[in-house]
Amino acid sequence: MSSEDTQVGQFVHHDYFTADKEGARAFYCGLAGWTTQDMPMGDSVYTMLMRPGGGVGGLEQLDAGGHPHWVAYLRVSNVALTLATVESLGGTVTKAETPIGPGSSYAIFLDPWGAACGVYASAQDPGMGARAGNGEFSWGELAVPDIDAALDFYTTVFPSWEVAESSSMGQMGRYQLFRQKGAPKERHLGGILVPPPQAPAAYWIHYISVPDLSATMDAVKAAGGQVLFPPTSVGGADLITQCLDPFGGMFALHSSGPDEDDLETVVMKAAPA
Repeated sequence: MSSEDTQVGQFVHHDYFTADKEGARAFYCGLAGWTTQDMPMGDSVYTMLMRPGGGVGGLEQLDAGGHPHWVAYLRVSNVALTLATVESLGGTVTKAETPIGPGSSYAIFLDPWGAACGVYASAQDPGMGARAGNGEFSWGELAVPDIDAALDFYTTVFPSWEVAESSSMGQMGRYQLFRQKGAPKERHLGGILVPPPQAPAAYWIHYISVPDLSATMDAVKAAGGQVLFPPTSVGGADLITQCLDPFGGMFALHSSGPDEDDLETVVMKAAPA
């Protein structure tokens, strides 16, 4: 497998869609230690979210009437072919393929249950690697009513994915992992579960790695956000929680312990709110 092939199917970029870009800039940079760089894009300005070593995502202007949300972009070999597959399986393209530089383009779709997902193609993206550092996104989690149907959809749209282990969360039901085909254990990318009754019918939530979960939770609350459940110990010294930002957008936090437990172990032992 070539070095380029190993990047296909990874989460490589995350955008936050908001009506209050300045508020979101202050909130998320304060939590994750990010800086920003404004990039003129024709009639608009794209705000890149930066950490030492490069960009992790960006801030996008939300359409009127939309709800604030994060969208993660997965690396694909061909955006047009991926979108054709999405539509053939009942998904909806909400942002057509859009070029963003020589040999690079992106698009956004809704899966058949309404969860938003992005795709991105470029021969120059380095991919995530095996384990995210502080200030990086470390995990993607899909909440959807039908886990098996979602697995069929996503493994067809992203043929570099495969179904991995699953575990029971008691009354919360099953937690199903997915990863890149043929990848070693540390290449797990995320998990799928059925959403709790009080949550939206389907959504993606993305975990940001932070050095101190308790301190970051305090910062969330001090800045007007909400913590949805207490810090959950999920293997070694690893902790997770999920939050709402002051604008109503969902996100999650993860802090790594000194042990080598991978995040699939972390999340499999947790019971999200």
